[in-house]
Amino acid sequence: MKDFRIHGLRHTFASYLAMGGANTRTIQELLGHKGTRMTLRYSHLSHANLREAVENIQKPSPQEEKKEEGQGANWCHIFVTVGNLTGGSAS
Repeated sequence: MKDFRIHGLRHTFASYLAMGGANTRTIQELLGHKGTRMTLRYSHLSHANLREAVENIQKPSPQEEKKEEGQGANWCHIFVTVGNLTGGSAS
């Protein structure tokens, strides 16, 4: 394989752990990192995992929507992100 490095397996290992649901602290311990900053550099999530996380968001009830009026910018950011992940608009 071209450009294969053994060190790349650490990134793959960390990414598979993250996509499998392991928390950052667990991945940090398994990789022997002193802090979570380096662990976050090693663990990458696939677009499918990001999309699945967004799809699992529960639509707020009418009562919750009324309480969250004025926080539309947060939802706007989420919808733009979903659109980027799905290759189209989020509506």
